[in-house]
Amino acid sequence: MNTNGIDLATIIGESEHFAIVFFGGAAIGLAITISTNRLHSLMNDPFSETALTIVTVFGSVVAASALGVSTLVAVGVAGLYFGNITVKHEAYMSKKVRTSVINFWEIIAFLANSAAFLYLGVSMNIVNIAQNFGLIILAFGIVIVARIISTYPLLTLIDKFTNEKITVIWRRIVVLGGMKGALSVALVASLDSTNIANSVKDTLATITFGVVLCSLIIQYIGLAKYVKRVFPGEQTSMEKD
Repeated sequence: MNTNGIDLATIIGESEHFAIVFFGGAAIGLAITISTNRLHSLMNDPFSETALTIVTVFGSVVAASALGVSTLVAVGVAGLYFGNITVKHEAYMSKKVRTSVINFWEIIAFLANSAAFLYLGVSMNIVNIAQNFGLIILAFGIVIVARIISTYPLLTLIDKFTNEKITVIWRRIVVLGGMKGALSVALVASLDSTNIANSVKDTLATITFGVVLCSLIIQYIGLAKYVKRVFPGEQTSMEKD
């Protein structure tokens, strides 16, 4: 069936595929993390439990890849569960182990971010950015609007159904703090050239790099100025320290 040039069967099929890939990845990540969560409660050794977190990450990727679902969503859900359940409960992870595991993953995150931005600096073409400047600004504006549209309703629900009281100041900080960086760069770099034309990939990469730069420069400056304005006392206190 084709309506106004739009193939409804294709739309439905792609929507189903997206749902399977997304929710399948989430299910894999959740299942593996719940399983390893139980193992954490049987251990109390920093080295062993750090190794187990690595197994959790790579296990999520391997399982999701083998089943043809999203590896990114699987790892993301695994990380969210680990950070909000496993790490925060003494029954699963002692304070000594928690410190060791967090320090390890902070180092890994730093190295991963450094590698992503090194790739950004090496592969970025200033000429391409200038040629696609209009698209970059448009994309950056869309990202900001999407951030506002998705963040405010979610924070309102949290405010309404939990004991957390999120003020307008903190809602604005959450919006401004959503700076794009290494993950966006890694995603565009991982696009499969066999399924997408090189020219299209280059354009997507240029737009992504441009949005990341705009995000890091514009949002960072805006966030810093806003925090300094709404928390002047805190800023003075930090400078004294």
